[in-house]
Amino acid sequence: MLTVLLAGLFASCSQEDMDGPQTNEPTSVTLSANVDGGIHTRADGKVTIPYFAFKLRYILEVWTTGANPELIYREEKTNSTGEGEDFTFTLVDNGDYKALLWADFVKGSGETTVTYSGGSYTHYEDQYYTTIPDLKTVTISRLALDGENTSFGTITPRTSLDAFYACHTISKKDGAYAEPVVLTRPFGQINISEKDADALANVYRARFTYNVPAGFNVESGEPTQTTVQTKTIQELNAQLSTGDFTANLYYDYVFTPATGQTTLGEMTVTFAQEPGSNIVIADYKIPANMPVVRNKRTNISGHIVSVSDKPSPAAKLSVTVSDGWSNDQIEKDVDPKVGDYYYKDGTWSTENKATAANPVIGVVYQVNADGRGKVVSHTEPTLAWTTSGNEATTGTTSGPDGKANTEKIFAGVAAGTYSLDNYPIFKACKELRTSTGNDGWYILSIDQIDDLLYAVDDINDKITAISGGIAIVLPTSDFDGYWTSREAKNNNTIAWVSNGVRSGGTVAKTTEHRVRFVLDF
Repeated sequence: MLTVLLAGLFASCSQEDMDGPQTNEPTSVTLSANVDGGIHTRADGKVTIPYFAFKLRYILEVWTTGANPELIYREEKTNSTGEGEDFTFTLVDNGDYKALLWADFVKGSGETTVTYSGGSYTHYEDQYYTTIPDLKTVTISRLALDGENTSFGTITPRTSLDAFYACHTISKKDGAYAEPVVLTRPFGQINISEKDADALANVYRARFTYNVPAGFNVESGEPTQTTVQTKTIQELNAQLSTGDFTANLYYDYVFTPATGQTTLGEMTVTFAQEPGSNIVIADYKIPANMPVVRNKRTNISGHIVSVSDKPSPAAKLSVTVSDGWSNDQIEKDVDPKVGDYYYKDGTWSTENKATAANPVIGVVYQVNADGRGKVVSHTEPTLAWTTSGNEATTGTTSGPDGKANTEKIFAGVAAGTYSLDNYPIFKACKELRTSTGNDGWYILSIDQIDDLLYAVDDINDKITAISGGIAIVLPTSDFDGYWTSREAKNNNTIAWVSNGVRSGGTVAKTTEHRVRFVLDF
């Protein structure tokens, strides 16, 4: 979630010092409401109206203070120019009051008269935020949660989801009172972008499903803490219209606390297939814990769009919280890195966040430019390649493709040609696949093992920090080398490091040596 900067609440000042409108009635109060000049405004200081059908709506509520606060005044005003509004009302009794102000974008139609304990007011139909019964209980409307029925083929004008608030203390003494009040955002903005322009061009429609705080309390300046709503929003085009955002897939505004940082939960992205097209884009889950800070823009970008008929859990995500809305900048890199812990559900993190339901199953030891890479198991058995009497060749002769070699053994087992019991290292690989729920584990071939052995210094501390983890000890000869999946006639290849350089040789398949398992992500 993202946070909003609360612009200053102005204390009562003398009549001579006031910049706002002056009044002479002894019980008159005037509040001049404007959106923060640095936020979503034009050079002339007026708010940019996001869509021709919308108007800027200001709402003022005045509350008594004390043990049992009461709403004694509410007024709503709209304009299509983006200007501020002056509210002038009467307070008979001296004392302290709370003025709650809210500004958002509405159609400016559907006027109704609402009666409350302090009187009545004209209410303009709520659009994306429900402001009734009062501003202490603003909630996201169904329209904002589900999106609009935009059958006309253009995206919903999401800039219209922007909103602003202020809580201003009125210290009413004898004589008139006038103050300017600046409204600021109660949230920040999330932006989701695809880095690959060619992949982006294949997107027809994208649907985003995630949880957000259900509401906001203008008095406390805090979002609803105990209630969340699920948003399911569909964007009709990959390329968004112009506006104050950085995304090319999707952006949104999320209520956030006034201070500190909060995080988003997991976000599911699904892509609809265009009628008449054979292009299928795999679903994708943006992992939880994306940082959100008020008055900042969180930019989530990566290789999210995978044109395929199978889901691809691997995408390189870069996350920054930018200074687009404030002067400070916070950055967080969530790209996979060498040394990251890799979990059963296909996610990763620099710190160990394992749970009983989602344990660590390995450590990332290689990351490619596209954000994909390899994970190594944190344990290593010492086993024979094959048992005595089963040394015959198997055809696992690929030097660069250990996965192909591994799958060839498993295919032979499935066909009844081999018994898995006669191939101990492959049996252990199969058991790891079963225990972790991941059929991607395999045994590296001779040309692939270099990257693993050369990464030892970067991953061993992480491996040994895992419960049951066994450090990779660099072998120095064929006596203590690691098995590979590449076959060399009746013998098999083994790898070790000599004087900093990987070496390889052949040893009998029936001898026992260490073996590590890896998977691609």
